[in-house]
This record gives sequence, structure tokens and C-alpha cells, in this order.
Amino acid sequence: MNSHIFPAFVVSFKDTANVHGSNRGAPVSSSMRPRSPWMSFPSLMSVLSGMLDPRIMSMVSKSFADFQRHRITREQMIRRTRQLVGDDLLSSVIKTHQKELTRGLARRA
Repeated sequence: MNSHIFPAFVVSFKDTANVHGSNRGAPVSSSMRPRSPWMSFPSLMSVLSGMLDPRIMSMVSKSFADFQRHRITREQMIRRTRQLVGDDLLSSVIKTHQKELTRGLARRA
């Protein structure tokens, strides 16, 4: 039956609220939270600024600014950051940050 239908065009829709990986204003369910150590990009940028060569940090900052202006996707920004900074340093910074958060929460309890 479908072998004789020839569509002239296809229309698709994209949810604009989630174009760049954010769900602005929407509550975060437990299934959406990262299960591995993580930190916000502004915090990551702050820590990396003291560790990286200023030229590399400038490129990372430009990538983050492009993401904020919706010029690139979150995935593109992450890929560029990983290429510029390296997985080992990123992993180390994020894990250290997570340990500090865990210690801070333990002190409050």
C-alpha cells in the first residue's frame, strides 16, 4: 500500500526549549541528573582559568560564549573544550570539585 505514496516534502519540529541541552524553567527529574561527577561550566571556567595557558583559555572562553549565544550546541562546546583542555585535566578538575562538594555537605550534616 505505501509503495505508491511519494511525499512532496517532510516537515519536522524541534522543541525550542531544549535546543541546547537546557530545560529552562522545567523541574529536573532524578532521571535527568548526571550520574557521574559534574560541575557547572562557569565553575569549570573559573578553575581552568588558573591552570591553562591564556591562549587556550581564550579559545575555551570563546567556545563557551558561542554556546551562550546559541551559535553552537552544547555537544559542540563540550567537544571543543575536551580537545583544547584534554580529558585527563577535565576529569581531574571535575572529580576534585565533586570531592570538595561532598566534604562540604558532610560538614553541614
